[in-house]
Amino acid sequence: MAGTGAPTKEYVDKTIPEQDKLHSNLFQSFVAYTRRTSKQRDNAEAIAATLGACASSEKHEKTTKLALTQAATILANVEEYRDSHVRNLEDHVLYELARFGNQHRGSQTDLRKSFGQSQRSRTRKAASAGSEGQRQQFSRQLLEFETRRVTGLRSVLVNYVFSELAWHLKAAELYSNAFKALQTIDETGDVEEFRRSLQLPRDGAGAEKLDKHRQHSSTLS
Repeated sequence: MAGTGAPTKEYVDKTIPEQDKLHSNLFQSFVAYTRRTSKQRDNAEAIAATLGACASSEKHEKTTKLALTQAATILANVEEYRDSHVRNLEDHVLYELARFGNQHRGSQTDLRKSFGQSQRSRTRKAASAGSEGQRQQFSRQLLEFETRRVTGLRSVLVNYVFSELAWHLKAAELYSNAFKALQTIDETGDVEEFRRSLQLPRDGAGAEKLDKHRQHSSTLS
């Protein structure tokens, strides 16, 4: 008679619907997250494109132009990887979670039907071989149902965490390269080149300020 008592009835009537609702909420949360990530990709692509335009506009500051060009290219590469990240979320998290949810709901229907049959056989005065077989079948279905639920949920979440890990590791590498590129800007040299190109007189006080600024920037880096 195991597997058909009050705890089992509570699981079928209460716990399963609660789990189904939570799975639905989880899916909606992942949908919202994927949309935000996609929007962030679009906005960051605009930043990279604008930075490239800024680099093109530099006429006299050679190191600034080169650093901005390199940084723009790197940031554009970041968004290519973010785009791959979005596709991974869609294919390996959203799609798999939706498929898991559909299978979960289909299994619920079969489980409820089997549970109803086992409950009806349980009320009979004399337990027959057939009714005992129904109860054993339900117990197997219940264990299989829970195994699929836990395995499916684990698979989806592992896909999500792995995708996030791969994306952030690559993003950190590329952002580090962008930082290094920006550190190559020689403010003093570029401003001096700017002064020469416009044939401006060299101001001793101004030059001293530029040197101090350069030393301060080197200390921060």
